[in-house]
Amino acid sequence: PARGVCFVAAGAYTGGRYTNNIYHQAEYVWPMVDNAISEARAPATVLWPFALLPWSRQVLELLLPLTDVVAAPEATASLQQVRCASESIPFKAVGSGGGRAGYWSDPRSPGMARKLMMRRCRRPLRNVSATPLVVLLERGGLDDALLRASSTGGPVPRKRRRIANREAVLALLRAAMPAARVELRYSPAAEVPLCEQLDVFSGASVVLTPHGAQLNNAVFAAPRTTVVEAMPWAKRQYPGHVAMLRYS
Repeated sequence: PARGVCFVAAGAYTGGRYTNNIYHQAEYVWPMVDNAISEARAPATVLWPFALLPWSRQVLELLLPLTDVVAAPEATASLQQVRCASESIPFKAVGSGGGRAGYWSDPRSPGMARKLMMRRCRRPLRNVSATPLVVLLERGGLDDALLRASSTGGPVPRKRRRIANREAVLALLRAAMPAARVELRYSPAAEVPLCEQLDVFSGASVVLTPHGAQLNNAVFAAPRTTVVEAMPWAKRQYPGHVAMLRYS
């Protein structure tokens, strides 16, 4: 890493989506990874002066293994003065008007990040099975939460984004692609080791999933994987993960 050089997550967020949602933390994480790859220079330190979620920390530490990742409350202005003597590079969230057109400025970055992550996790770079695999990926934990709410009369989870006619969709996929293996999978919790999270996309030729943060890891899917993001009607014009997966 470049001595005295820091990447700094700019914006003093004390609550809301940038502190509790990995989809939005990726608006910082991927541009940092993109900068390190495109400039062929990793920072000595990443300063993250608000809550850093497990997924974000794991991505940074696996892809920038020699960089010291420091988050709140240790990531203070005084530490920045000490650690960032040569250069302090601020990053603003892609969706906050930070001036970036997207997550990746260098078309090579997603592919290089994927190769590095696969090596770090000791996963194969390419799908090895001759039988195509189609994955219907549901958001983990929702089925259990809805079942508990139904049986106890408790509150129904606010975020109910899932495939409503799941069995019909699975049957349709099997009929449309009889030579393929069709599987129902669930996204793991963000606290699960990242290398295990990647197995959700492992070997897949096609992935169909509702809009959600589980798609962050689609960056690591094999080349030519078809990813279908099912968007709620109210978000039909929302770019979703299209910008994040550009070039991947």
